[in-house]
Amino acid sequence: MNTILTHFSGKTLSFNTDDVLDQVEANFINERGDKMRGNLNMNGNKIINVSNPINNNEVVNKEYNDRQIKDFKYDLKNLQIKKIKQQKMKLQLLEKILLKTLQLKKKKLKIKLLIKIM
Repeated sequence: MNTILTHFSGKTLSFNTDDVLDQVEANFINERGDKMRGNLNMNGNKIINVSNPINNNEVVNKEYNDRQIKDFKYDLKNLQIKKIKQQKMKLQLLEKILLKTLQLKKKKLKIKLLIKIM
């Protein structure tokens, strides 16, 4: 759409409002949502009030990230504890088997000795 502005001195300025709007839109971000066409340099400033992500391609806030790390560490610790308990149970079972084996060998030796004595 072509627009003409007239100054009180009589000078006129003619421009296409669509072209002006395109240039304005190219240089500003729409607060209702927009797409970036290049990098966004925050120049040392922060991006704040970011909600927790729902989809994989969304940014995360520090609180969410810290909680995920804490949960991961907790899960890892529990997994390690579970593994240690399983290993302890295996060792206890092996110990029982070894004791039984030793007891059986002792009995066999006693029997052999008794047979020799007779």
